[in-house]
Amino acid sequence: MKITARRKKERSVLDKVKKVKIEIIEPETISPVRPLAISLPGFSMDTTDIGVADINKNKALYLRLTLRSDN
Repeated sequence: MKITARRKKERSVLDKVKKVKIEIIEPETISPVRPLAISLPGFSMDTTDIGVADINKNKALYLRLTLRSDN
């Protein structure tokens, strides 16, 4: 009788990450602040909003940026 060992199929990191569920609750109130000065070729910052979001029942900084094309 021949005995063969079965090797467990290795999963890639991408396969593991696909199954992650993150609950994000966006803030109800956000405050506009002066647009950040970030240089991206061909774009300029239009608006910047800041608030506090709940991510998996933990408080986290919520930063929303709006870009405008310079072309």
